[in-house]
Amino acid sequence: MSTQFRIAVDERDEQRLCEFLRDRWQAMCAPRFSMNPQLEAVPVGQCSSPEQVVFPADLLALVQGRVAPVVGRDGEFHVYPKAGACLEWTRAQARDRNVIPGRFYLDASPGGGAEGRRLKNMMKELLAFVEKESPLVSKDKVPIFVGRSLSERVSRGDAQVLYGGGSPVSFESAGE
Repeated sequence: MSTQFRIAVDERDEQRLCEFLRDRWQAMCAPRFSMNPQLEAVPVGQCSSPEQVVFPADLLALVQGRVAPVVGRDGEFHVYPKAGACLEWTRAQARDRNVIPGRFYLDASPGGGAEGRRLKNMMKELLAFVEKESPLVSKDKVPIFVGRSLSERVSRGDAQVLYGGGSPVSFESAGE
């Protein structure tokens, strides 16, 4: 079983999100894909890769143990996506005034032990933080939450949130 949510944020929203993860979970991050089998882990918010893994600092060895070669792509490695050792974070993409939402994902398969329970709690607390910080939310099956700063820009008409295919996302106030 997995759990996920989508999030559209600008730079200020992402900074708040990373501060929460560092303060609450001492979170680290690393690129999900690399040409090196050794993780290049740094405090969350200090990695510029569009696809990252996020985890509590004390799980670094566990996550490192889940690094595997990418099948069919010689010399490329990734944190195996079904490992359940970390959250996967695809960051939101800004293109001019348009933002394509990102996603947090956790493979929450049974049998993850104490580490799996911690990651489920981390994901649950992260979702609660995002919900609290998101004045706008889409009506999609997997909703898109919009961070406070980006929501202000969307309300002013200075930015818009688009699906990956380019069509605009419709939102309602989070309290509705």
